[in-house]
Amino acid sequence: MTLGRIFQFIARTTGTLMVAFLIFVMMGVISGDSGRVGTPLFTDVRQALTFLTFPVLTIIGLALAWKYEFLGGLITLGSLVAVLLLQPDWLQPFALVPAVPGLLYAVHGLFGGPGLTAHATRHSH
Repeated sequence: MTLGRIFQFIARTTGTLMVAFLIFVMMGVISGDSGRVGTPLFTDVRQALTFLTFPVLTIIGLALAWKYEFLGGLITLGSLVAVLLLQPDWLQPFALVPAVPGLLYAVHGLFGGPGLTAHATRHSH
C-alpha cells in the first residue's frame, strides 16, 4: 500500500466518522430543546452563519471529497477557517479534529489523487 493510499484511507475513515458525528450534531441543533418550543433556532445572524459553515459546509466538503478530493478538502478547510473567524473562541483542539480529513484529502488530491476530475487515470502501458 502506497503512502497516497494510506492518506486516502485515513481521510475517508476519519471523514466518514466526522460526517456521521456532524449529522448527529445537526439533528440535535435542528430538533432543539423541548423546553424552548416556539423560540427561533438562531438568535442572530452570526449563529446562523456559524451553523452554515459548521456543520453544513463541513459535511458538504467531506462528502464531495469522496469523489473530488482536492475540492472537498478545500471546502472542508475553508469552512473551518470561516467558523473560526466567526467564533474565535472555538480555537480549541477539538476544532482541529475535522481539519485532519480535510487536510489529508487536499494533500492527496493535490499530489496524485482525484482532484477536480474524478476519473483521471494514470496507467503506464
